[in-house]
Amino acid sequence: MGWDRVVDAFVKFKNAKHGICEYHLRSHYRDVSHSYVDESTGKRCAMYLYHGFPIAWTDGEILRIRHYEYHTPTTRDRLNAILSALGLPFVV
Repeated sequence: MGWDRVVDAFVKFKNAKHGICEYHLRSHYRDVSHSYVDESTGKRCAMYLYHGFPIAWTDGEILRIRHYEYHTPTTRDRLNAILSALGLPFVV
């Protein structure tokens, strides 16, 4: 599964992961989509983690994105792919 499929899983509120990180001694996956239900609201939510840091999360109504500490072209590619997959006319 490529990272583009993790983006697809994120926008569909599904779990997915890709790419064991060799830089960080294989301690985590580079790209992870984590779907969950917010207990306080009962809404389905999704979070996109890049190197273990949440760079995007949504509850279906609000999308929040941030570079976290990875101001790199790769992080920007992930965020732009998420915006594109959601049909939003924005770029990072």
